[in-house]
Amino acid sequence: LESAVRELCGDSVRVFGLAPPGMCPGHFDLTPEQFRRLLGSKLVLRFDFQQNLDSAVQRIRERVVSIQGRTGLCIPQTYLETCREVMPFVETTLVTPEVLQVRLAALEVRLERLSETARSRVRDAGLDRAKVLVSHHQSTFAEWLGLEVVGTFRSAEVMTPGEIEACLAAARHGEAHLVIANLQEGTDLARNMARTVGARLVVFSNFPDTRADAEHAFDHLVLSNVDHLLDPQDP
Repeated sequence: LESAVRELCGDSVRVFGLAPPGMCPGHFDLTPEQFRRLLGSKLVLRFDFQQNLDSAVQRIRERVVSIQGRTGLCIPQTYLETCREVMPFVETTLVTPEVLQVRLAALEVRLERLSETARSRVRDAGLDRAKVLVSHHQSTFAEWLGLEVVGTFRSAEVMTPGEIEACLAAARHGEAHLVIANLQEGTDLARNMARTVGARLVVFSNFPDTRADAEHAFDHLVLSNVDHLLDPQDP
């Protein structure tokens, strides 16, 4: 969401995120400084799975907007849909409609190129239809990249031993060569399963880091995930 707002508003609006890119966005505590800044914000955007924030911002609930947390957050089309959903809210409070339309048009062209680049790199590396065991948070993105998902798993905190064994059986039966973890979910379970079935561990992230290059943070996220997939020495 932070990346989408920065994408649409540019430098004309002061934007701050609550959860760093490596942290689970559904489970984090507000610091006193974050709480102070929230109360002074013109607009607070959250995903629909972040309802836990609402109790902390009751005083400004009329400024809080819920945005759909779509599956496949790393897919360029999904990001574009999120930006389109955000547009009406920033349009009425932060940026003119004319500026937004220009920025959206440029974004559509850029994301189309990004889609082709990401998937062609996977094809060129010979990983098209590669069999993977993958975090359910990354399964849609993995399929979009052209990988074949033979099984999915959740975080270690919610999976039973029987469910973990079923995942391992699916990986063995499907001859999975890769186990793909979701950074925000934790990697220990995926690492152990990869070791057990003799597969390579890959770690994808679902959220961009806007601290280095806010304008192209989403592009860097997608291409970084592809880099992790293609690098046999990673992680």
